[in-house]
Amino acid sequence: KFELALQLNKLNTAYTLAKEAESEEKWKLLGDSGLQNGEIGLARECFIHAEDLGGLLSLCIATGDVAGLEKVASRSKETGLYNI
Repeated sequence: KFELALQLNKLNTAYTLAKEAESEEKWKLLGDSGLQNGEIGLARECFIHAEDLGGLLSLCIATGDVAGLEKVASRSKETGLYNI
């Protein structure tokens, strides 16, 4: 169902299914789809759920979100991920 919702650009349906599944992979896929469809807020939320620091870093740079960059840096330091 989730993959079909993404293919049909039914992002609200995909969001509901991702919440139910709590799958990192689904959150990442939905975040990517949100970016492709100009849904920046959705993409940000999905990358946060997926703990996709690389995706969040790219998104914060692209949108000029300094506060978001600081959060990504802090989270990266906490988790020991220095190569994002």
